[in-house]
Amino acid sequence: MQITHRQQQVIDACAKLLMTQGVQGLTTKNLAREIGFSESALYRHFASKESIIAFLLEFLFQDIQSRLTPIAMNSKSPSDQVKAIFESQFLFFEKHPFYLVAILSEGLFDASNEIKLAMMKIVNFKMQLLNQLIVKGIENRIFRADIPAEYLVHSLMGNFRLLCLKWKMQDFKFSLTHKGKEMMYYQIKILEK
Repeated sequence: MQITHRQQQVIDACAKLLMTQGVQGLTTKNLAREIGFSESALYRHFASKESIIAFLLEFLFQDIQSRLTPIAMNSKSPSDQVKAIFESQFLFFEKHPFYLVAILSEGLFDASNEIKLAMMKIVNFKMQLLNQLIVKGIENRIFRADIPAEYLVHSLMGNFRLLCLKWKMQDFKFSLTHKGKEMMYYQIKILEK
């Protein structure tokens, strides 16, 4: 995905507005003001507010895919791969908390079908990637086999989301990476036989 400097400015501003003002504050007027140009100039780059959000989510998808796929393809154990995937996510969101807010924003799910599909693309990718690693761990007798892989993935992703939500609600005051590593230590203990 090629992204221009101006498009990057727009999606960064979009994510920041979501963080500071929520879905209600994300208007083209506020977005144009945040970036420093007119609403008409904004429409030269994007057709609508929904297309901006969908573009932001596509940008996140591309980033997640490029960071996590190599981790899942390396020769480490499934336990180490799962930990590394979540570490990568924690590090990324700690550096860019405004993108996390876009992912956690419940109001986005109902905004439009285009946004819902873009959000599901991210969720499905992460679920499939983790499911492959969990299945590999079960087959190699590293992870427990008494719980279906699908539910182990749900547990991992649910705990990830809960920790990120807690971090956001505490105004990003603790180290997400540190707490995330701690959480993953215990999550892996639950997964292992």
